Amino acid sequence: LGWRHERLRDGDYFAFVEAFVEGLRAALPHVLLQWEDLSKQNAFSVLDLYRSELPSFNDDIQGTGAVVLGGVLAALRLTGQQMRDQRLVVLGAGAGGVGVTRQLHAGLVHAGLSETEARERLYTLDSRGLVMDDRATMEPYKQAFARARGDVAGWSLEDPDRVSLIDVIRNARPTAIIGMSGQPGVFDETIVRAACANLDRPLIFPLSNPTAKAEGKPEDILRWSAGRAVVATGSPFEPVQYDGSQRHIGQGNNVFVFPGVGLGALVVGAREITDGMLTAASTALFDAVSSADLDRGSVYPSMARLREVTVDVATAVAAAAIEAGVADAPDEPVEDAVRSAMWTPEYYQHIAV
Repeated sequence: LGWRHERLRDGDYFAFVEAFVEGLRAALPHVLLQWEDLSKQNAFSVLDLYRSELPSFNDDIQGTGAVVLGGVLAALRLTGQQMRDQRLVVLGAGAGGVGVTRQLHAGLVHAGLSETEARERLYTLDSRGLVMDDRATMEPYKQAFARARGDVAGWSLEDPDRVSLIDVIRNARPTAIIGMSGQPGVFDETIVRAACANLDRPLIFPLSNPTAKAEGKPEDILRWSAGRAVVATGSPFEPVQYDGSQRHIGQGNNVFVFPGVGLGALVVGAREITDGMLTAASTALFDAVSSADLDRGSVYPSMARLREVTVDVATAVAAAAIEAGVADAPDEPVEDAVRSAMWTPEYYQHIAV
């Protein structure tokens, strides 16, 4: 399937992308481009090259980050904590994992921390353990959140040559552990119990998908945490019966964000997708989580409400674009413009006679 051609790399790759973007702009001058499934460093390089050239965003990086931040903010309504007080671990430092870390950093800054203070609250891990800035080789996109060796001075480590997930949990005492690794079962009983030793209600989000790659199963996490953990997943899971009640597991799916980001940007003719627009999407998603959702244990809305959530996200994104000066206000209220731009799939009923 597809175009059978050896994979382009380095200069040839970027020349091809440039030719594509130039052709796209010539043919569709008002187009919004959503980058998808670009590999690791290429994903970040392409995003940084073109985000100010035409309205574009990378769903794997920015959409995922916005969805996770929205879920974290909603979970804090259950725990009674503030965003500015969080210490967060992201297991997995690919495009999605670093995208999540970037958006969590933006959320911490939005909550009142400085750029440096926010970075100090974040721990990213890859297959080699905690990402440290003294590695001999490291992909450029990981460097912004790499920790200094002095940050772990005095830590008690199982292996002095590698700072593992359990080391980070025991020493940094995180409030949230977010799985973006694709390693099934890595949030095992030892990890969950260590997280619960730090505070009463840790956030444990095994977000890798499909279901077979989730870092943990909700029923196991709830059992090992004695029902204290706040759980969200990236794939759909059935509700969990625990201690006489049913816990619904919120699904952190990008579909809550990327349609609204695209719609909101297009409705007001945004010339760029700014970081503030993505943070606005996170906040709108957080606001869309109802008290009923939280009472059921879910930190994300029901998929049945996707259309209305998209209206909320698109309206917030459009308003943020206008506020940032990258779009002009429409002649009608923003929400009305969003609703009038949405398509409803209605079909005639055909009856055989």
